[in-house]
Formats: sequence, structure tokens, C-alpha cells
Amino acid sequence: MDGQSDGHTDGHADRQPDGPPADPPRRRHRTFGEHIGVVAAVLGVVVAVVAWLWPQAPPAEGPSGPRDSPGRPAATAGDVQRTPRLGLEFWQGDTQAPMFVEDLGTPVVRVALRSEPFEIRFPRLPSGVALQVCAWTDRSILVLDDGVRHEDVPFLRPGTGFADHEFGSGTLFVDPEGQNYLIDTRVRHRTDDQDSFFVSRLDGAGSLGSTDVYLAVTVDRNRDDVVDSDEYEYVQLDIG
Repeated sequence: MDGQSDGHTDGHADRQPDGPPADPPRRRHRTFGEHIGVVAAVLGVVVAVVAWLWPQAPPAEGPSGPRDSPGRPAATAGDVQRTPRLGLEFWQGDTQAPMFVEDLGTPVVRVALRSEPFEIRFPRLPSGVALQVCAWTDRSILVLDDGVRHEDVPFLRPGTGFADHEFGSGTLFVDPEGQNYLIDTRVRHRTDDQDSFFVSRLDGAGSLGSTDVYLAVTVDRNRDDVVDSDEYEYVQLDIG
């Protein structure tokens, strides 16, 4: 009938929400302190990467290269491997003793030795020529010079050589008026171009290590009984 409701609702009518609509989510803003923390973290990563990529400096070395052994000091400007004039070397076992030139004006080569036997190595001697060594406990024997005649040097005069066995005895005679006359079988031929002399005891200066020993060494290559500038050497053995 007209004007009456049939009580039927439209099934397609929209459904109303039960409450008011939710507000959209708000974006959270970082505080100033949080910004600082982020920047610090990024900088830390950058520094770590740069440090890892940066080339590392090599270990320091002396002028002559790295140290030969843990206990040996680094090389210095005055270090030498052989004496400048006669090419002498000093060895103990398989180790060369460190040497340095103390004063270029009056060249004294200082050699650091342990209180043990040692070996003197030198360029091979010409046939009939000796290595003449005077040893003493102070510098009073350092009297050689260019042009000095052997007869004017107390320890180079004829008859001043110490008598040792034919093949040597390992003895270095220490006396300011005599010489160790090292020739022929008293030296050992190490190689085609090098001879050597072995020292296991000192005669006249106590035992090895009781005192420093000075050497005045000469090789009369031209056999004229005159000291030339390239025929002598001064050595100080620092034994201890």
C-alpha cells in the first residue's frame, strides 16, 4: 500500500564505520644529538678505510742496509766492511766483526770483538811478501807514515820478527819492539784471492778480553823496505 514501508533495507547501502577515521601516521623527526651520532659513525668508517688503504712506511734501515743480527747496532756513517788501505777483515766464527773508522785524519779502524778467538782475513799476499803486524796495548806504535824507512821503525828493523812454528800456533805476540811476520805457511790460503791468520791467544798482553790491543800493520808490496801510503794500516781491537 501507498505510504507504508515494506521494512526492507537496501542491501547495497554502504556500511558506516563504528568510529571516527584514524589519523594518518606522523613521521618521527630525529633529534640534533641523533644527527651528530650518525655523522660521527660515518666519519669513523671513512677514517678506517683510508688508514687501511694508505701505504705503510718500510722499517727504518741504516745507510748500509738492515741489521745483520739482533744484537748488532745499526750501521753508521763511519762503518766499513774492510780496512781502507790493506783490506783487512776480522771474523769470529761465521760472523764478520763490525768496524768503523774513528778519525779520517789519522785513520784508526776500530774493531769490536768478543773475548774469543778471531781470524784476520786479507787480500792474498804476493809470493815472498809478508803481512807484518806489531801489536801493543797503547797508541805508541802508530808511527808509520809515507816514506818512512823500515830501519827507522823499532818493530820493523831486521831481526825483530817473533819466531813461531812453521804453520803458526794461533799466537799474536804483543810487544812494541817486535813484529808478527806472517808469510808462506804461517798464513792460510782461504780462496784464490784471500789469505787469513787465526788468533786464539795473546802473548805479552794477558788473555783475550783483558785489554784493548792496537795493531800497526804493513805489507811491503814493492819490497823496497820503505813504507808507502797504501802499505800500512792502524787497527784498534776493542775486545770484551
